[in-house]
Amino acid sequence: MSSSSSFGQPDRPVLSRLSRLVGPRGQDALVRLTYPCFRSRTPLRLPADLTGARRLAVILPEDPLESLHAMSVVGALVNHFSGAEVVIACERRVAGFFERVRGIADVVAYDRGERYLYSREFGELGDMLSQKACDACVILEKNPDASLWYLIARMAPPIRIGYAQAASYPFLNVRIRTTGEAAHASDQNLLAAAVMGAKPVPPATWSVSKETIEEMRHALREYRIPEGAAVACLDAAYLYGRFGAEWTSTLVNTVREIDNLEWVIYAGDSADEDLVAWIERSGLPAFPALSPSRSAALIQVSCAVVSGKAVLFELAHLLGKPAIGVFEENEVCRYCRPDGLSHVAGFSGRPDDRTAGRVKEIIGTLAAARPGSR
Repeated sequence: MSSSSSFGQPDRPVLSRLSRLVGPRGQDALVRLTYPCFRSRTPLRLPADLTGARRLAVILPEDPLESLHAMSVVGALVNHFSGAEVVIACERRVAGFFERVRGIADVVAYDRGERYLYSREFGELGDMLSQKACDACVILEKNPDASLWYLIARMAPPIRIGYAQAASYPFLNVRIRTTGEAAHASDQNLLAAAVMGAKPVPPATWSVSKETIEEMRHALREYRIPEGAAVACLDAAYLYGRFGAEWTSTLVNTVREIDNLEWVIYAGDSADEDLVAWIERSGLPAFPALSPSRSAALIQVSCAVVSGKAVLFELAHLLGKPAIGVFEENEVCRYCRPDGLSHVAGFSGRPDDRTAGRVKEIIGTLAAARPGSR
């Protein structure tokens, strides 16, 4: 299977300059005209016949939370196509979450700042992916731009699967339409596996090395948190960023009333000076700029996580740890599972004192049920 253009390798610098002049629609046209895989008219049958497939590609959404919800479809494909290589292409921030997943042959990462058509980095990625010609590609980004179609073109997949709202033919020749039965983000992604004949597998889980967990426990001791203490993690990077200082302070003051519970703050990788100042005023131990594995270790040593529409909430689920999500009512079905691990402190419009009280109530129940709690 070849990914070469009918014009040979395109003159990338010329195309890069041209693409900046023609806008999004013109960029799509450039990719379509330059690469022959988007001119194929091979008829397809569903479920797609991929018997004997040697390589499959999955292009993840750029948003880290949406990418984590792709664990379901990745697990189904790895399980069903056990004789094929599964290649992941994703934004560099989420690459670490997938590098540890068993069955993935390769994770190809890019920097979001370089995600534009015919950029130097995407050109090099395209050269790399041209050596990984694949039998089918699943693109889970719902608003892809021409740069992602370029990556797909370099792999030259005859079968291209994605959400109906993402694109029409010729970019996609299998389009997924979501239904009310598949409301959760992970379940929607599984529709892509279904059209390839792959069935759901037990929920994907994540593991953290003992060494990384011990590093995190040592960090807690550095903050003078006693060994064996009940620790709860507050996702300030998300909560402060979305709801602001006033309500996040209300939440912190409310949950600190719970006895025998040590609170720590997940600060993400934000350089927001206001957030940094707020964390300092809170007086709580803070963990900024953690790698995916250390973020997972922080969750692993906690008895519960308070987050919301953010990576930490879904990562806690993958680790089998309780999480309380501060969700607007219309977000619950998409991001929260009714499985005993995920809990909701819901609100309409803006969270208030009652929302903070609900978080306290759930956390208090979880802490009281912890083995060895007093």
